[in-house]
Amino acid sequence: MRGDRELTTADLCDRIRDVSKATVYRHVDLLAAGGVLEVALERRVRGAVERRYRLRHDRAGIDTDTVISSGHLRATVPV
Repeated sequence: MRGDRELTTADLCDRIRDVSKATVYRHVDLLAAGGVLEVALERRVRGAVERRYRLRHDRAGIDTDTVISSGHLRATVPV
């Protein structure tokens, strides 16, 4: 979601096909509740509310120590 894109949860599901829709929806809810994503637009679509989310760059940073301690750093680049 970098680059000031605004995406719906359905848009994210289309882009992340190897993850279940339920998982994507759950994570979007968690990220929005945590302030990492914000609702950019809400509109009614066929009786439901569609929300477009955007990344809050000021809340989305991960420091190097967290990345290293999480074990998700798989690159062979010296740290």
